[in-house]
Amino acid sequence: MRLAIRIKTGVHHSQNGGHGWFLTNLKTMKMLFLIVGGGLPRILGIQFYSGVSIGLKHNDKIYSFLPNEMSIVNTNVYFGTWKVTAKNLLNKIIIEASAPKEKFMDLQFMTPDGRIFHDYETLNGNLSVKLYERESPLSKWKIKADLVSKYAGIEYGSETEYD
Repeated sequence: MRLAIRIKTGVHHSQNGGHGWFLTNLKTMKMLFLIVGGGLPRILGIQFYSGVSIGLKHNDKIYSFLPNEMSIVNTNVYFGTWKVTAKNLLNKIIIEASAPKEKFMDLQFMTPDGRIFHDYETLNGNLSVKLYERESPLSKWKIKADLVSKYAGIEYGSETEYD
């Protein structure tokens, strides 16, 4: 499975790179940028290393969750629901998005090998982003931000047709 999620305020940049993308305008925050991407790349039928990276800029501070920095990232992505959690020594983030299937448009594309690929998109998704911090690896998590949008753009790509 491949996963790609992007959240930016006011800008949609789509490259059809995976199973799920998010886009939202979180109007409650003036300086918020969130980008999540990764997956299981396949080239010429060979499966390569999987890794999910998350970057968040919130109130002029950058938070990153990267595989090469030993961050722990978990994904649970299905058509209509997404949950991505990540943590490193001092920061933790929980991202959840959802939309009912009747809110999605099915944009179909032909793959290079002739198969039909379904790109499901909506601009009516629900999105929640919770950011936590702690002072040391032994201290308790404290919530830093709790952000919500009811107008998230969500994309889910699949060879499976959902009706």
